[in-house]
Amino acid sequence: GQVTNQDIAPGAVDGGQVQPGVIDATHFDTEAPDAPTGVTLDSLVGTNPDGTPTVVLRISWIDPTASDLHAVFVEHTSTQLGDGGSPDWTSPSQNIVGAGLESLDVLGVLGSTTYWVRLRAVDVQGNLSLYTTVLSIDTTRDTVAPSVPTNPQAVAGFRGAIFKWDV
Repeated sequence: GQVTNQDIAPGAVDGGQVQPGVIDATHFDTEAPDAPTGVTLDSLVGTNPDGTPTVVLRISWIDPTASDLHAVFVEHTSTQLGDGGSPDWTSPSQNIVGAGLESLDVLGVLGSTTYWVRLRAVDVQGNLSLYTTVLSIDTTRDTVAPSVPTNPQAVAGFRGAIFKWDV
């Protein structure tokens, strides 16, 4: 395709003046990158930044080899459409992971829950790849017991007692 000088903002060419004529737009990148490959999912019990245990959804992949790759969009959902068990992609959780990182740990997902994941790449021009094949995983059940309370205290009162402790 071609872009006419009316499509170019003044100041874009030659000292602030757009030159008359037609500009060949074949040099603009309109080619989408390939989708990420080698996608793997894992679920484990990990640790939140505050030190408390949490269920983690670990997503790994191999970036496409596009020299202008900007990022990978990672989408996951645990919502199903109707009773059919198909994933609902109308409002998935989305993360943007910079090129070269090739993994994402999603903290705080629900244990014993099915999650579906799909990825797509985007280059610096905003061209989007096709989505990867949708993968699913049943997340790990949180089996880490809470910490043992310390400093237990009981105070007798009229018609009952008050119990308190430190965590």
